Amino acid sequence: MKIIFMGSSDFAVPALEILQKQHDVLAVYTKAPSPSGRGLKMNKTIIHKIADTYHIPVYTPKNFKNDADVHFLQSLQADMIVVASYGILLPENILNSAVYGALNIHGSVLPRWRGAAPIHRAIMAGDEYLGVTIMQMSAGLDEGNIFDIWSMPHTDDLTTGLAHDILAKQGADLLIKVMDKIVNHHLKATPQLDDAISYAHKIHKSECEINWNHTTDNILRFIRALNPYPSAFCFYKNIRYKIHSACAVSENEQNQEFVFKTNDGYIRATCIQEENKNKKYL
Repeated sequence: MKIIFMGSSDFAVPALEILQKQHDVLAVYTKAPSPSGRGLKMNKTIIHKIADTYHIPVYTPKNFKNDADVHFLQSLQADMIVVASYGILLPENILNSAVYGALNIHGSVLPRWRGAAPIHRAIMAGDEYLGVTIMQMSAGLDEGNIFDIWSMPHTDDLTTGLAHDILAKQGADLLIKVMDKIVNHHLKATPQLDDAISYAHKIHKSECEINWNHTTDNILRFIRALNPYPSAFCFYKNIRYKIHSACAVSENEQNQEFVFKTNDGYIRATCIQEENKNKKYL
């Protein structure tokens, strides 16, 4: 099929990789290069860089309010638009511009955790399952009908980083299966259940400080949810540390370094990082 791909972050990489092997990717849309680092060098998104290696044309509109951008995309006459972690809202005239519309790969078991940070929020909340959904995009935020879902148990060793990589790969594989079934008329989308909706609001750094008044389980999930980014932090002897990993310990260990009292027990940090220094494993 003739595909327009839209994505910006690492989560979108497996989907672009598999699509360019199995279909004709006409164009890639991604966020524009942005300044970063001390020299404020303009850096392309990871998706932009990958598209360049495959010589796929790349477009970086700020939005789709410009008629010329809309008309150009429509002129590509794509069979399908595939979206994964793009970060730019798409109006209906874009969503309806391909033969089969626009499909989205979303990192949650929809309708739970619509929004920007579904994996973080699912781990924080202690959800029994994490997953990825392939849905037909609509104008509302992650409100489209569902084609298929892949899920896995939420185990105590999962960080957001690990779950992200698993779900990105599984989402890409599921996408290809869904696309084949749609084209062969073997799959129809089903509406989301209104009584199961929750929202995964963007993670702000201001909410990443650990509250030791919470339970041990809640704090350990909080630390895993914020690993690797933006990282949970706390103050120890008036110095700010990122806590990348931790474990529950007994009361007998309370006098050791980097052991903290929680609401119902004790936690020892096992990987810390003082500001502007490297990680340290304890």
